[in-house]
Amino acid sequence: MTIAGNHSLEAGCIGGILLTLMMIRAHRAQYFTNHWDAFLHGTVVLDVYLEAIFIPSHDHWGFLLCWLAFGVVVGGYRWRQLRIQSASE
Repeated sequence: MTIAGNHSLEAGCIGGILLTLMMIRAHRAQYFTNHWDAFLHGTVVLDVYLEAIFIPSHDHWGFLLCWLAFGVVVGGYRWRQLRIQSASE
């Protein structure tokens, strides 16, 4: 699997824009449990932009492992915060 230069930049920027718009909508809907939850989601969006701009060609599956790591960290934090909130109610 290879995504070459221009396509990688275009796809990453389009994906980043869509994720940015989704974050704005999520913030307005009060989706995030706290500021850290929003920050962690924002780092994922920033990573999409940075990978699109600074990595000219994605010629391996390594970026999927990055997604998995982000999912574990952000998802784990969010799950913990939701458990804490439900326990305090």
